[in-house]
Amino acid sequence: MFAGGVAATMSLPFDNAKTKLQSMKPDAEGKLPYKNIFDAMGKTISQDGPAALWVGLPTFVMRIAPHVIITMLCSEKLKKLLL
Repeated sequence: MFAGGVAATMSLPFDNAKTKLQSMKPDAEGKLPYKNIFDAMGKTISQDGPAALWVGLPTFVMRIAPHVIITMLCSEKLKKLLL
């Protein structure tokens, strides 16, 4: 569970920025609000503060942690079977 929490905490800023990139729409002049993922993260920090990168963390942990747990358990079982 700890590994799942760490994985979720470390990957959530990138997931939030990716979501912003996927949902962006051009303004009246046709210019997009973000150039790339790092630009999206930088603008989020400057507008809303660093904590905005981790919005939705409890939900993300509950979604990602079981995935990490299952992946690690399966990986260990496969190592024992194959090695």
